[in-house]
Amino acid sequence: MIRQLLVVCTANICRSPVIASVLAECLPGVAVSSAGVAAKAGLPADPVATAVLEARKGFDISGHRSRPLIRSMCEAADLILVMERGQREIIQERFKSAWGKTWTLDAGEDVFDPVGYPRHVYDEWLEHILKKADTWANRVAGINGDSAKA
Repeated sequence: MIRQLLVVCTANICRSPVIASVLAECLPGVAVSSAGVAAKAGLPADPVATAVLEARKGFDISGHRSRPLIRSMCEAADLILVMERGQREIIQERFKSAWGKTWTLDAGEDVFDPVGYPRHVYDEWLEHILKKADTWANRVAGINGDSAKA
């Protein structure tokens, strides 16, 4: 069973909070949270990512505040999804409890970080990651014996 899912990126201001909000909507019985391997605590979500997600999905992540990844988060998580292979390596090096439950969102490929790019890049990025999040939502729902909400 996957009861707790942790989504991790670098700063926890764009990729991981967006994907965590999408997965939380798709998997109502799973506690979904996010953090960053190099996050500073308390920063708001990227404003362009926030606007793109709200426009596309109607989700409001304006209240999100970044969190640095700590051991207890990894220990509590049943599944950890990262955006980059390097983040997976960092997590597995720092937290031995993460071995075997840390995977990249995009089947071993790095997920592009759109921070600093024009809005149309965020739009394209969001379309790509929504498909990847949907794939993972279906996997988790299957493991849990449920069906993911579309």
